[in-house]
Amino acid sequence: MVNVRDMRKGQVSSPPGINPGNDEGAGVVSLLQRYETVREELEQVIAERESLRLEVEKLKSQIFKENSPLAQLEGVLAQPDRGFNVVVYYRLRAVWGLCNQKLLTLSKELQKRLESSDRDAYRQLAMTLNGAKRQGLEAKISLLKSERQAVSKIITRLQHEARPASFLKRFSGHDIEPRIRAEKTKLRVLERDIEALNRESEKLVKDPGDEYPGLSLAVRREINCAILALAQNLYLTFNEGNVCDFALMAKQKELVEINFGSLVECQNIDRKIRELLIRFRNQAQNTDDFKKRTAWLRSRVIYRNAQDVLPDNDCLNFIDTAFDDSTIRTQTFYQPVPVNILTLNFWNVRDVLCN
Repeated sequence: MVNVRDMRKGQVSSPPGINPGNDEGAGVVSLLQRYETVREELEQVIAERESLRLEVEKLKSQIFKENSPLAQLEGVLAQPDRGFNVVVYYRLRAVWGLCNQKLLTLSKELQKRLESSDRDAYRQLAMTLNGAKRQGLEAKISLLKSERQAVSKIITRLQHEARPASFLKRFSGHDIEPRIRAEKTKLRVLERDIEALNRESEKLVKDPGDEYPGLSLAVRREINCAILALAQNLYLTFNEGNVCDFALMAKQKELVEINFGSLVECQNIDRKIRELLIRFRNQAQNTDDFKKRTAWLRSRVIYRNAQDVLPDNDCLNFIDTAFDDSTIRTQTFYQPVPVNILTLNFWNVRDVLCN
């Protein structure tokens, strides 16, 4: 009997005793070839079916994951004593999203506004440094050219002396040609060095603005101070009635994990959120406090390392509510707010900062 597994793809050997040249042998060979083709197609179909099965399981898992929050929402809404928690939960998340969007907008505006001046400052500094480098290179090139001229004169003099010396060297044993070759080698080295310095000098002529590496350290620090100042302002704006703490809780936890209390308590939180949002919109045009806080932070933040763009966390442990030392000293009961917005990542501030 023929062992089909031992057959090579597309090649089927004739069974013993069968001559492929006659009709019976040709029929058996054709049948075996068809069998091999069907077997390969079957293996391909099985592989495709397994691939489709895995894809279906993946889709089922994705659908379950997407429907899970909806099922949780329905479960909470179905409970009479917790239904209003859903409204408060999503209002708090809306406050969080509003504050995050304010930070993101400020970051984009500052980066766009400061990039042009920062690029110009980089170009000016680079041009100054490149000019100084070119002066140094030109001085080196001038020295090498002077040396090349001196070597050329030596070669000319030696070549002039070589004419009578070639006649006399048979008697004196003195040969001037090695000295000429040595000076020519020195001349080639000088010309090579001059050419290399010229290429390096030409590179410094092009506009350095094309090599702008991005916002400088000072500009990124300035932007980050402004973002942190706005984040602190937003915290103070929504700090009444524990709204900020509730918003942080709503951001960090799932709906089913949170209970804001009874219907009356939830209504009070919702009422406070509405009041703070109205106040926030009315104060949106007043930027004096934001500017003062930005300048205050900029003068007081501490950086652990010279290349850090983010201040040390410890210097942000409190939010100041006054912006000059004399006012703070005269207020006997002045107390800054003990909240570190950077450590707690309020309003997702860490995602907005220039790192």
